[in-house]
Amino acid sequence: MAVSKRLRFEILRRDNHTCRYCGATAPDVKLTVDHVTPSALGGSDGPNNLITACEPCNSGKSSVPADATVVANVAQDAIRWAAALKQAASELEAQEAPKLAYRDAFQQAWNAWTYENGGGRITTPLEENWRTSIERFRIAGLPISVWPDVVEKAMTSRTVKIENVFKYMCGIAWRMVDGLQDRAKAIIKAEVPLVAEEDDRDPIGEAAVQVWVNEWPGSISNNQGDAFTASVLQCLEEAAEEPHRLLQGAQYAAWFHLTDVAEALDRFDRDRVTEAWSISWYTKAGEFPDADRTRRVAAQCDDMLNAGVYVGRLMQAAIYAGAHQSATLHFGLSESELAITKASRSFTRSCEIWAEAYFSSTKRWPSRDEVAAFQENVLCAGQEYDFSIQDLYMAAASAGTYQDADITTCLPFYGSALGAADRRPIGRSTPTR
Repeated sequence: MAVSKRLRFEILRRDNHTCRYCGATAPDVKLTVDHVTPSALGGSDGPNNLITACEPCNSGKSSVPADATVVANVAQDAIRWAAALKQAASELEAQEAPKLAYRDAFQQAWNAWTYENGGGRITTPLEENWRTSIERFRIAGLPISVWPDVVEKAMTSRTVKIENVFKYMCGIAWRMVDGLQDRAKAIIKAEVPLVAEEDDRDPIGEAAVQVWVNEWPGSISNNQGDAFTASVLQCLEEAAEEPHRLLQGAQYAAWFHLTDVAEALDRFDRDRVTEAWSISWYTKAGEFPDADRTRRVAAQCDDMLNAGVYVGRLMQAAIYAGAHQSATLHFGLSESELAITKASRSFTRSCEIWAEAYFSSTKRWPSRDEVAAFQENVLCAGQEYDFSIQDLYMAAASAGTYQDADITTCLPFYGSALGAADRRPIGRSTPTR
């Protein structure tokens, strides 16, 4: 219900018809009666929570009973609350300013490029979550000044489709971030000793904690800080050989709100492998892989990294798989490592050969349905016939050239005992497709 006229008059008279926030007076401004502490935040409807405020300073309204008592004085706690709330809002606005400026600089560089459509010119569409992606680049330390050049490189590429320009641009930007991080590693390696001679404190551990604190968005509780510091101490021995990885893990932990540097490094390694595979795929096909294949590669990364497979060899396998339009990591991995994901090297390689021959013949990559049909056919052929791996690869190449999903029509079968003895049969284990 509305504030009664009597109550409103008493509040205005008590405050000398002056806004208690900014000091503006009537008739220069329109005055109103305001709840200092909003009811939603626990503020009462009593007279000591009502104050005279001008419209620009007013932050909310509520009513009091019609028979409210004459106002004595506004509680000092309410005044302090109002001042603190305004200060908090100012601090939040100051924190948001760099983010908005960085985003605006990118958007200005992006919108400077247009293309012809329907007789007019329009801007290249941005992805729905583009703001989140740009904010990650800001957190990663990519300078605001690079965006015009980065956008130009993406827009002027003749092989990139319109709908993939933003993803391609992000790939360019992430490579620049990698370059910045490589430079930072060199600086740290040159200036910071790996072992403290006269101090028990470890400089790499301290640097990791400092990186995490600086990159963390918002405030950090004592429990969060203690948890992260403890996780860094547990990783120091391993970090002695690769100190830059601890700093990368600290940075990644801050970006994704993690307090365990080991968990952050696991995510960092998986994302690196998946990104390398995705970029390699794009370089070969001119478009990025679909979400289903990306999830399968990420799952393989998780399984192998959890089993202790070195990330550098996974990167090599990922780049090879992407270049061969495959979602199975196998190149350069041992049989025991392949057993982790139940992948069959011969099966996967035959599918890659078939797809490459298909592309060479038609200048397009086979669809998912065509690939699935070929894979099913190879599995059936492996169960019915004995043939060598060399025969399998030759048959896959021939079938791909003719866009044939049936490999049996191209398999050579030799009748001699010597030929049969020389053949090594394909593995029967069910592969990861």
